[in-house]
Amino acid sequence: MERRWNPVPVAKGILAVATGWGLWLVYQHVCAPLLNGLFFPWTCKLPSMFGWSTPHGLVWWIIWIAVRPFSGWVVARLNREHAVATVLLFAGSVLLWKMQVLPWTFHLLAAPGDPRYYREVLSELMSIIVPFVSILFGGLWIARRSLRSAQPASATN
Repeated sequence: MERRWNPVPVAKGILAVATGWGLWLVYQHVCAPLLNGLFFPWTCKLPSMFGWSTPHGLVWWIIWIAVRPFSGWVVARLNREHAVATVLLFAGSVLLWKMQVLPWTFHLLAAPGDPRYYREVLSELMSIIVPFVSILFGGLWIARRSLRSAQPASATN
């Protein structure tokens, strides 16, 4: 049986992008402060000169990475009929948003022979690439599983 391409209705595309961004905002402004107080109570007692460079950076990086595929997964799960297209729309919107950092990254590359900027360039490039790839991974994972389960039993043999 041939699978036909079905365009995504505009309202579903907008809703998918809004859902993904809504998840990110809820994490950033509700969950992150609650988790910070729960998992890292000592950060409230550290002097302000430490800022965010306290020893819990790796844990926050892991949580930050996990939220991205989860948001792609939720977008795909809520839009099963158009999972691939809506995940691509959401991931594309995030990529466009993150591309705002690119001029600063190119400015860092222009720093003449100063090796201390190389790590920052890598960090900036990763902050553009990792969210996009993570969303695709989480969203397309569920889309792949949905497509496989939708195939008839005779087609899988």
